Amino acid sequence: MSRKRKIFLYAAGWLLIISCVTLNTFLAHNFAGHGTPGWKALVRALAFCSFWILSVPILWLLSKRFPFHRDKWKSALAIHSTIAATIAVLIVPFRMALDLIPGVGILSGDALFRYYAATLPARSVILYGVSLAASQAFLFYQESLRQAELAAELRDKVARLVEDPATKSGHFAESFTLRESGRLFGVPVKQIDWIEAAGNYVSLHVNGRTHLLRETMNAIESKLDPRRFVRVNRSAIIQLDRVQELRTIGAGRLSVVLRPGAEIVLGRAGKQKLESLVPQLRLVPAAATSARS
Repeated sequence: MSRKRKIFLYAAGWLLIISCVTLNTFLAHNFAGHGTPGWKALVRALAFCSFWILSVPILWLLSKRFPFHRDKWKSALAIHSTIAATIAVLIVPFRMALDLIPGVGILSGDALFRYYAATLPARSVILYGVSLAASQAFLFYQESLRQAELAAELRDKVARLVEDPATKSGHFAESFTLRESGRLFGVPVKQIDWIEAAGNYVSLHVNGRTHLLRETMNAIESKLDPRRFVRVNRSAIIQLDRVQELRTIGAGRLSVVLRPGAEIVLGRAGKQKLESLVPQLRLVPAAATSARS
């Protein structure tokens, strides 16, 4: 969905809400004997909704920043409860200040404070909870779509592997034939540290040297044993035996350090693959790593 369309839908939704609040304010105050005209009900509705019109985008960012994951729901609940309580405290002086604007206020003094203190905090907490629930539901929906796409991609890869004659026979490439400087020679697959995309070629990193092979990443990935080689991002395939350590590089991202010394940032799918394969990796103990550095 385009940015303009999102802004249009956001504005249209708030116009509908403002209309409903205006009607509710007009009917409630007139039934209570305050004789509130329609224009004043509209101004009060705008004053009431202005806080949430400005707050909802911020609440959306907070919802994305502190989602309710299964293993972190307690901390997320504490954070959002604190935010809701803060809003409940701030909204009363905010609305009282707006009522000082000519044409907005109906009540005054102690009556004004008692009215807002009795209604706004609970109402604001409920609204925050509804907004939080809606945003979390949307985030979970987006995540389910992403998982479905990953599952579909995995099924396609499995189908291609099943249809590949080499896979059906249970054989993968054991070496690649290279032509360099008039020489024709083979590179055993077991000597490859990692493979990197290079336009219409791939770079085979072998014992500190780099060799170019005219292949695509998808084609060479299908020729490698998935028990030994893992594609960790769009441009890199690593041999699991060469993994030395995994490093956190911020924002939940990981990089993998190979025994030749190369460090490669993992893509999302690569991160999930390696995290599931950690028991199979021959990681270097921390003491050995610090001794080298």
